[in-house]
Amino acid sequence: MRRIVLIGNCQAQAMTALYRRFVAPRTGDEVTYVASYENLTDEGRRAVECADIVVQQLFGVAPLIDLDDVTTSAQRLLIPNVSASFLWPYAGQPHPKNAPRPFLAAGAYVGEAGDSYLNRLILKGVDPDAAVAEYVGLDIASKANLDRLFELVMDRQRSRDDASGYRVAEVIERHFRDEPIFLTPHHPNLRVTMVVATELFRQLGASQDDIDLMRACVHVTPFPKEELPVHPGVARHFGLRWVTDDRRYGFLREGRFTFVEYAHRYVRFIWNEALAEGLSLAHAGDPVAAERLLRDGLAQSPQSGSGWEGLSRVLHRLGRKSEAVDAARRAVAAEPDGAALHVHLGHMLRHNGEMVEAEISLRRGIELQPTESHFHALLGHLLRDLGRLDEAAASLRTAIRFDPYSAHLHGELATTLEQQGALDEAERMRRRAVALDPVEPRHRRALLDLLVRRDRLPDAIAEVRALLQADPDDLSTLQMLVGLLERGGQGRAALEAQQRVINAAPGDWRHQHRLSEMRERLGDLEGAIDAARWAVALASSEREARLHLAGLLRKAGAGEEALTELRLLAAADPGDCALRFDISTELARAGDMAGALPFAEEAVALAPQNPVAQAHLGHLLLTMGRLDEAEAPLSWAALLRPQDAHAHHQLSVLMERRGRSPLAIVMAERAAALDPARVERFIHLAHLRMRRQDHPGAEEALLTACERAPANAQARVILSALYERLGRRDEALTLAKQAVELAPGNADALAQLGFLMMQSGQIEAAERLLREAVAGHDGHPHHHHQLSEVLSRLGRHDEAVSAARRALALDPDNARRRAHVAHVLSLAGRETEADTTLREAIRLRPDDHDLHVRLAALLVRCGRPADAIPIARTAVSLAPRVAAAHSHLAVALEQIGAGGEALEAYRAALRLDPENGSYRARAETLERGLAALQGA
Repeated sequence: MRRIVLIGNCQAQAMTALYRRFVAPRTGDEVTYVASYENLTDEGRRAVECADIVVQQLFGVAPLIDLDDVTTSAQRLLIPNVSASFLWPYAGQPHPKNAPRPFLAAGAYVGEAGDSYLNRLILKGVDPDAAVAEYVGLDIASKANLDRLFELVMDRQRSRDDASGYRVAEVIERHFRDEPIFLTPHHPNLRVTMVVATELFRQLGASQDDIDLMRACVHVTPFPKEELPVHPGVARHFGLRWVTDDRRYGFLREGRFTFVEYAHRYVRFIWNEALAEGLSLAHAGDPVAAERLLRDGLAQSPQSGSGWEGLSRVLHRLGRKSEAVDAARRAVAAEPDGAALHVHLGHMLRHNGEMVEAEISLRRGIELQPTESHFHALLGHLLRDLGRLDEAAASLRTAIRFDPYSAHLHGELATTLEQQGALDEAERMRRRAVALDPVEPRHRRALLDLLVRRDRLPDAIAEVRALLQADPDDLSTLQMLVGLLERGGQGRAALEAQQRVINAAPGDWRHQHRLSEMRERLGDLEGAIDAARWAVALASSEREARLHLAGLLRKAGAGEEALTELRLLAAADPGDCALRFDISTELARAGDMAGALPFAEEAVALAPQNPVAQAHLGHLLLTMGRLDEAEAPLSWAALLRPQDAHAHHQLSVLMERRGRSPLAIVMAERAAALDPARVERFIHLAHLRMRRQDHPGAEEALLTACERAPANAQARVILSALYERLGRRDEALTLAKQAVELAPGNADALAQLGFLMMQSGQIEAAERLLREAVAGHDGHPHHHHQLSEVLSRLGRHDEAVSAARRALALDPDNARRRAHVAHVLSLAGRETEADTTLREAIRLRPDDHDLHVRLAALLVRCGRPADAIPIARTAVSLAPRVAAAHSHLAVALEQIGAGGEALEAYRAALRLDPENGSYRARAETLERGLAALQGA
């Protein structure tokens, strides 16, 4: 690697840029530019002192900056200043009124755009039209002695050429009549630029390949594109074949003007200040101000392609995409040969979704300027968006051919190759991007992500460790290492790396916060709290830090201290509704509803019109079972946001729990209508309709859910259960099988299919499916309940009891679960336990007649009919219209010999269920027996 310094004007600066682009990435040379038109700065002096090569621009017989007082052992090279000032004999003096602007540092009519002859007329106060007429009619060949001027300019150029080893003068002399080899006196066009750059590259030791690459890629001069018009007299004298009477010259991106138009504007000091200021704001300034200025500027200069392009960019920044496209079209119409304008139009069309026309515009721009790498890259992006990955990769490869040292382009190609699945080549491109720009972290991150996706986490970690060997305290690299170690499950090593991050930036609370999160994940709650306290100490006003600490304290059982932290946070900003909402949400998420409620109430008090705060308060109250209080905030939430489906869903849940099923269904229907893409809305609606015995309505909701989400298994499970209840067994079985196919591990689907298999007598298959269900979701009590039923049918009663007890453990307040445990205990011959369990169920639901009937039946089977009678009488009193209650009372009475009462009980059962043959037979038998006794 060599340190090279170029000293000179804008020409040397342009050469610096070309060398950096086409040579330095290969050689590793470090290239610095130092302006010769300023005093040598301390930074410039240090660059020269450390340089291996110093290239000075030669203006006269010696360089402008004297380096004799600079201590340096650098090799000295010279590069000539190049000029065709004979074409503009009066250039070099700025307009008398020229002044800098914040958005145009040198002003509009600088020396390169000035004219000393017109300046003299302006200062004399000559009428503008008269001044222009005088200047146009001037015999400039004799007045300016053009032949002598040409000799002097060319002699000086040859002298500079000879002193530096260049051959610029002969190129100027050979071509200046046939083409515009300069745009202004000191801004060369492409031909001269290439001559100077080629020789500079050779003297600096560049290869012929480097030079050929530059010449192949650079087809537009790197200098500003503004032109100084050539006086017609100069054109006639020298026989300039490229200057015609109607030739137009570009000025400050305002448009193109003839020499006469330029002269009229110059003497009147006309220039489009609004356009220039608007363009200065187009990329990064205030877009609203930029739009106003650009529209004012374009009213003066409607043919400014740059102005319309700038307006298009501003409109795009403002989110007005269609208007941005229209402005881009105006830019192309104003300057149809502007390659960049066609490309910009394509870019805007792409963002507006008009892909076909976007591709046409991008290809037109490339046709006009085929070696511009950026244009090919944008086409590659478009083709990638369209899924045409092969073409996209080809475009990006072309872009790289014209800019082979661009890390960004290699990264873009790698992204496309990854999408193609060409991961080996993608990795090569990622590594090339890193090599080209080792400072930019995103290239290395992309490489690391690729390595991780390829299951090469150790390689990724090795890459980062190699970086840290060069710079052990680089913060971004250390953070990469932490992330990779965590992803690789190396938690302890990640902690050590995170400690290095903290050592590198000890004052940043976020690093302590991350350390706390890492320790929590590793189960070190005490260490997590310590780190969280550090984070809060470093940033006591940071909401996230204090919320995290409070969460850890609550997890550690220090609930009061956690609440203290949250209260401190809230007290710091007593008017912040969002903060209270966040605190309440955090507490609710941790299950502390009582702690969450006051903060939710404060949030609503601060912002009663905030529907989110109202909905959250209502949700808390609903969860806590405070149904009366929940209705008001939930109703407000729905009223404030009538299009909020979730608010209506919450209201539906509330109304159902309050026993107002019709209103619950109305709210559920509204939620489903507002959010038709959410199948859960239709499933909830179906559940409500099923509870109201509206089976057709439930079926309709579930069919809609299946139609909206063909891959949703849950809707099919519930519809299967509905069909089974309606006796449509075949349809139920088909749906259950579909659900299992859609979600093979879905416990509900497996359990439903298992239940249907049990119903159809396929007991072994049912057991297998239900065991899969409980293995996949051990926390669902109903699945254990169903497994218990299957095991009972298989005669494996002890296993059935275990499964039933597991269901009860998961749902201990469910009396029906206890009744089922009692049932399987009875089947297992464990009547005493069954008796105890049934009595526990009755204590939970003393008004449930069925539980009393079950206990009475159990007591009769155990030979305790006298004990069964009061239980059966209670069942009858609870459900006098239920035949089974009367029949079980009859059985118990019959067994103790109370035949008359038993007969009355049987007759009561028959009146309620006259089709029951068993009741009729028992009653008739008993009646005959009683009659026989009376006859005897």
